Amino acid sequence: MATENDHDNELELLRSSLAGMPKQTPYTVPADYFEHFPSAMLKKVQEAKVVRMPFSKRNWKLAAAAVIAGALLTGGWLFYRQPSTATVTQQPVLVQKQMQQVSEPEMVAYLERNNISVMDESTGFSPIRATDLSLVFIDVSDQELQYYLDKEDLFVEKFN
Repeated sequence: MATENDHDNELELLRSSLAGMPKQTPYTVPADYFEHFPSAMLKKVQEAKVVRMPFSKRNWKLAAAAVIAGALLTGGWLFYRQPSTATVTQQPVLVQKQMQQVSEPEMVAYLERNNISVMDESTGFSPIRATDLSLVFIDVSDQELQYYLDKEDLFVEKFN
């Protein structure tokens, strides 16, 4: 990594090499250049041909063709796509019809096989199972639970 001393040495070398150069401008401007500049520039501008770049008829035709093609493709896609077998309003009716074909013992067996608890219709809550409680209180010690129960004076069944 370069140090401050290295930078100083480099600046000294540059200063000594620049000191030997002449202090003259190497470029020159032709005589009377700026006196004739405005008239020469005006002459060039008047001689120049102005070219307009209109949006040609061909470009308008291409744009119109692209719009028509897009409209036709969108219309064809909307017309030929497969409609869904039932609309959103028909879905509950179809589910009810299909559920009527399933017997009650089959439903109970499915719920038990997949460990699904049924909600109580009066409260809208699923019953709490002992396995669920053990997972909820996995980080809570027995002493903390006992302290809470003693403090709140609650009657609790033992889940083990």
